[in-house]
Amino acid sequence: MDRMQRFGAEQASFQQNAAAAEALIALQAKRYKIKGDAEHSTQEKMRAIKALRVWYVEFCKLARIAFQDTPQILESFGMVVYASKRKRKVVPQEEAA
Repeated sequence: MDRMQRFGAEQASFQQNAAAAEALIALQAKRYKIKGDAEHSTQEKMRAIKALRVWYVEFCKLARIAFQDTPQILESFGMVVYASKRKRKVVPQEEAA
């Protein structure tokens, strides 16, 4: 330390710099922890989205079966309903008259 004082360095400035370095190390550790938490949250979010997609695909399949005669309900769910050629009921001539 005596050698450094010859060049104008003081003990107080060394202590301040050491404290600043320790604070910087603590902030860096905190940053890494926050980054790890964010990555973990992202992974959980992606798992939840995947599970929701699986459920939604199953829901759409069942809804198309359950509401095949009422396409308006399917449209209210946000599903695209294509106009299809439905089989018309064949009415015998006797009943038609």
